[in-house]
Amino acid sequence: MKRQPVVPFFLLMIFFIGPTLVYGQAGYTSANFLKIGMGARAVAMSDSFTALADDATAIYWNPAGLVQVPGTEISLTETQYLQGVNINFLALSQNLGNDGALGLGFTDLSLQPFLSTTENSSGFYSGTGSPVNVSDWDLSLGYSNSLGKFIAGLLDDTLVGVKLNIVGQNEAGPTGTAFSFDAGAIQLFPEEHFSLGVDLQNAGTVIQDRSQPLIFKTGAAWYHLRNLDSTDKLTLSVDADFDNDTGFQPSFGSEYQISLDRVTLGFLRMGLRTTDEQFGLSFLTLGAGLQRDFSDFTAGLDYAFVPYGTLGPTNWFTLTVQLGRENKMIKATIAGPAQFEIDSPSVPLSLNSNSNAPIAEWTVHLTDDKGVPVQDFHGTGEPPAVLHWNGRNEDGILVKPGTYVALLKVRNIDGLTADTAPVSFRAMPALSMKEFKWTLGSDALFDTAQATLSDEGKRRLVTIEKGLQKYFIESKVDILGFTDNQPCRLGPHCLFKDNYDLSRARAKTVQELFLQLGLRPENITINWFADDLPVASNNTPEGRAMNRRIEVVVQSSRGGETPETMMNAGIFLMSNNLPDQALELFQKVADYEPDQPESYHLMATCLFNMGRLDEAEQAEEKAEKLTAKYNGMVF
Repeated sequence: MKRQPVVPFFLLMIFFIGPTLVYGQAGYTSANFLKIGMGARAVAMSDSFTALADDATAIYWNPAGLVQVPGTEISLTETQYLQGVNINFLALSQNLGNDGALGLGFTDLSLQPFLSTTENSSGFYSGTGSPVNVSDWDLSLGYSNSLGKFIAGLLDDTLVGVKLNIVGQNEAGPTGTAFSFDAGAIQLFPEEHFSLGVDLQNAGTVIQDRSQPLIFKTGAAWYHLRNLDSTDKLTLSVDADFDNDTGFQPSFGSEYQISLDRVTLGFLRMGLRTTDEQFGLSFLTLGAGLQRDFSDFTAGLDYAFVPYGTLGPTNWFTLTVQLGRENKMIKATIAGPAQFEIDSPSVPLSLNSNSNAPIAEWTVHLTDDKGVPVQDFHGTGEPPAVLHWNGRNEDGILVKPGTYVALLKVRNIDGLTADTAPVSFRAMPALSMKEFKWTLGSDALFDTAQATLSDEGKRRLVTIEKGLQKYFIESKVDILGFTDNQPCRLGPHCLFKDNYDLSRARAKTVQELFLQLGLRPENITINWFADDLPVASNNTPEGRAMNRRIEVVVQSSRGGETPETMMNAGIFLMSNNLPDQALELFQKVADYEPDQPESYHLMATCLFNMGRLDEAEQAEEKAEKLTAKYNGMVF
C-alpha cells in the first residue's frame, strides 16, 4: 500500500513544534513520580521507548503502541528504587483485532513508614511523633488503533492512541487527586525497519496547587536483522524529552535479540542518558531478558540495572505473560507439479510464508516415498516464490523413477516455526512417453471471473477428451488452473474469494467434464496456482491474457512406452494443433529406432505444418532411403 506523504510530514512538524508547548518551570511541579519510566526492558534502554512501545508497557510510554501487542499481555514490574523507595507497576493490554487495543496501567510508589519529629514551643527538636506514610499512585486507561481503520483503509502504518489518568498523592498527611490525559502517535515504515513516535504526557489538572509534570516525548527507532546470526535482531532507539520541570533530556538505547533455541529468546540491552556529572557513570543503563514460548502462552523475565552515582543503584524486575498464541501467526505452504521427466527434469516448487514477525530462515526437505533424504535447500529471510529442483540428489546424480516428497519449514526471528503439508510428485522413467500438454486460454473457455464452460470451450475440451479416450485411456491427466494477478473481485458477479479459489474452480470444472465423458477418476488430478507461475508479464493486457489459462497435462502412467504408443500419441497431438510436442515424440522414436522410416515420415509432416520446409525435406529424404532399404533397394 502506498503511504500518504502528509502523515510523516505531520509527525515531523509535531517533532519540532511540540517542544514549544512545554515551558521550563523547575520546582513548580508535583507528582514527579510520573517521570519515572516503567518496565525493565524500556528502562534498560535508557527510557528511549517512545517510537518502539510494542509491549504492554506502551500504556506508559506511548499509548499509540498498544495496537502492536498481539493477544493479551500482562506485565508486572517491581522496582528497588533509591533510598528505600519501592515502585510497583502493572500493565495490561488487550488486542481487539480490527477494533484496536485497550490498555490498563497502575503505578504504586511507597516508602517504608517512619516516625515524625516534634518541636517544642521554642522551635527545637523535642522527640518523635506518630508514624508517617508517604505514597503516590496512578491509574491509567488507554486505547489505540491504526488510522487506516478510520479512513477507509488508508494510513495503515500510522498508529494513534490516547490515555486517561487518575493521579493520587499522599505527602505525609496532605493528599491530592488529579486527572490528566496522554496522546501519542507512531508512524511505521515497515520496509525501512524504521519508526517515529511522539507522545504528550500528563496534560491535566493541578494537584496540591501545583501542575503535573507536563512532558513532550519524541523518539525514533530502527532495527536490522541477521547481524551475527541468521535469527538475531539489533534495535537502536533515541528519545528526546522536553518537560516543564527539568527541560530537555536526550537518551539512547539498544537491544540485541537472539534465538537460544526453537522456543527461547535472549536479550541484551544497554542505554545512555544525560545526568549531572556528580553521578559519575550513572549515564549508563544495562539489562537482560529471557522469553520462552509454551504451548498456550509466552512468558518473559527482564532485568534492568540503573546506577545513580553516590545515591546508589536501582534494580528493576519485570515478569511478562502473553496469552493468545494464535495471534503470533506463522504459516507456510508449498505446491508442485504432479510429475516430471527424469531425462530433462525441472521441478518448480511454489513456496509461500506468512508471519507477523520477519522470517529468519527456511528449509525445503526432499525425500523419496520411504522418507530417505534426497536433497535439502536452505536460505535466510523469506523463501523464494519458486524453487527449481533439477531432479538430482546431494551427489548430483539423477534420481530413480518413483515418488518424491517435498516439505517446507520456516522459522521467524521470534523462534516460532511452521511446517507445510508435504507435496508429492512422480519422477517418470526416461524412456516413458514425454509429458505433453494443451495450453488453453481461459478467455476462450470461461466468462470473466466465472468457472462455467462456454459452448465453444466445451466443444474444444470434448475434442481433446475423445482423443484421450481413444489413444491414452491409461494415461495420467493433470489439469492445472492459472489466473493473472488482477484481484478476482474486479470481475463482474465474481463468486470466488480470491484467484486461488477461481483457478481451483476452473480446473475442477474441466475435471468434471472429463469424468462425465468417461475418463477414469483415478487417472485425473487437478492443481491450482492462481498467478504464482506466470508465462508472461502481468503488466500488459496481452500478457495477462496469456497467464489466464488452463493446462491439460498428459503423462503415461505405465512407463517404458513402446515406439508405437509414442507415435500414436504424436499423431493425436499433431491432429490437435500441437505439432511441436508431436515432433518431440517422433524424434524420440527416431532416436530409439533409427532404422524405422515411419517416424521420419511423421517428422516430415510435422515440420511441413510448422513451416520448417528445409528440415521437412531432409526428414522425408531420410524416410524414403529407409523405405528403399527395407524394400531391398540401395541408393
